[in-house]
Amino acid sequence: MTKKSLYKFILSLLIVSIISPLLALPLDVKAQESTATTTDPTTLLGDGVDIQSQPTVTYDQIPTKSRYGTYQRALVKNIITESVNTTEGIKQQTRYTIEVLNGNFKNQTFNVTQNTEEVSVFNPSLGDKIIVFIQSQTDPSQPTIYLQTYDRTGLYIFGIILLLLLLFVLFGTSSYKLILALVLSLFALIQVALPLYLKGWPIALSCIIGFLPIGIALIYLSSGWKKQSHIAAISYSVSLIFNCIFIELITIWSKLGSTTDLQVATFFTDNPQLNPSYIILIGTLAGLFGLLQHISIVITSNINIYKNENPNLALKKLFEHGMKISQELLQTNIIIYPMVWIGALISILILRYQDQASWTFFINQNSIAQLLIPPLFASIGLITSIPIIVYISSIAFAKKSRKTNTIHDLTSWQPPTNQDNNHSA
Repeated sequence: MTKKSLYKFILSLLIVSIISPLLALPLDVKAQESTATTTDPTTLLGDGVDIQSQPTVTYDQIPTKSRYGTYQRALVKNIITESVNTTEGIKQQTRYTIEVLNGNFKNQTFNVTQNTEEVSVFNPSLGDKIIVFIQSQTDPSQPTIYLQTYDRTGLYIFGIILLLLLLFVLFGTSSYKLILALVLSLFALIQVALPLYLKGWPIALSCIIGFLPIGIALIYLSSGWKKQSHIAAISYSVSLIFNCIFIELITIWSKLGSTTDLQVATFFTDNPQLNPSYIILIGTLAGLFGLLQHISIVITSNINIYKNENPNLALKKLFEHGMKISQELLQTNIIIYPMVWIGALISILILRYQDQASWTFFINQNSIAQLLIPPLFASIGLITSIPIIVYISSIAFAKKSRKTNTIHDLTSWQPPTNQDNNHSA
């Protein structure tokens, strides 16, 4: 990449970085708040409940807490198991002494009690760093605190530092492209696509605005400022727009519901203008974002090389070669996408075998359909995008003196056989 091209890329990136977040603000939805805004008993969650008293707020007969509060880091400093006299007899309780490490209660120490008879998947040990949920009460110095999960912040920081070190050691300064790609991809998802959707924008348009400029910028970063990159950018743009619209239509048709997570379900109850199905759709399109970009670059590069070696080739021959390259992609790289998708289903499949539920019932449950339907049709959209990318690239590199007969070329083309692939190799 020349200095001039690098300056163009940096300038375009700055423009995208400045404009894109502005489109997503301000958010017209209700975020988590520190105080309750409603006591309406018809809502899923009401005011906070004292963990040591009989809960008055339940969901599916399970005691729960209000969503209004803050999550903070804490350190377990002491653990005491004791017997307590109750109206139901003597019960065992575990009292955790914790020190809050950040937020408004930083460096303050509190006691949190849990009944040992209750089934709990989270029982921290002495010295563990944990995440707690804190709710302010009438007396600000005595908040209600719930133990939530382990604090894995240090592990994340260690993993990121180790990843950066490995990239620089193995690939040198060229690894900055991969790092930048990861950062920009997360930026597109978290700072642009999701906020736009939460503001009420159509989901397809939100994803296009979020992923299109970043994807194009990454293509030029990878391949430089040249004709090959221009064609890859056009191919990527067309295929991304197609997939965003296609998968949104499928999501509407399948009538997927919201997630079973209680807090997320309540969020959508408070914001009926948002379609909960689209949260899953955004995640699916985020996965397609990288694949479409990769496919566009690989196909365009191969067609360009093939054209340079055979300068007199016309559209049909270039299209045939591009489809052969695509066949190799389908047999190698693209298998990564469904494998990651299937891997995410393992825990769900274990539950199915435990319950011995009917497969018909199992695959039609809302939570299972959320995991199956979007990736399934995303794969269909991905495969459909391949001939679109190949054709755009073939037109761009075809012999200019030849008048292209699009319909004839496409209808006369036949999928390559194994014999053709072996011969071409």
